Amino acid sequence: TTTTTTTTTTTATAKAKTREKMVMGLTLTGLDFNTLESNPTMKNKVKDGVKDAIVKGGSGSFSKECVHVDFSGGSVKVVATITPPAGTKLKSVAGALKKSSGDLSHSIADNVKKVPG
Repeated sequence: TTTTTTTTTTTATAKAKTREKMVMGLTLTGLDFNTLESNPTMKNKVKDGVKDAIVKGGSGSFSKECVHVDFSGGSVKVVATITPPAGTKLKSVAGALKKSSGDLSHSIADNVKKVPG
């Protein structure tokens, strides 16, 4: 199991057409990007772990299908884009995630640690 530390680095909002989105950046340390990219099963499990933690941090204001996750090199950089469902205000999503930011970091780290590899 890889020891992973998660740090939230940026939060921004953007408006695309009529759907608002929130972009969240974080870095997973102790996890090799090339290893992750070369193992699709591991990559999908890490992606799911990140999504699950973000949804949990959002206190049920959006589902896993509303979260898109991309990885890039430099330890493993994560960009998660959250598109709240229709009728959910971005402000409430951002507030819930801000409120749970400490727990969110630990939750993401714990979920990623559970991925074999």
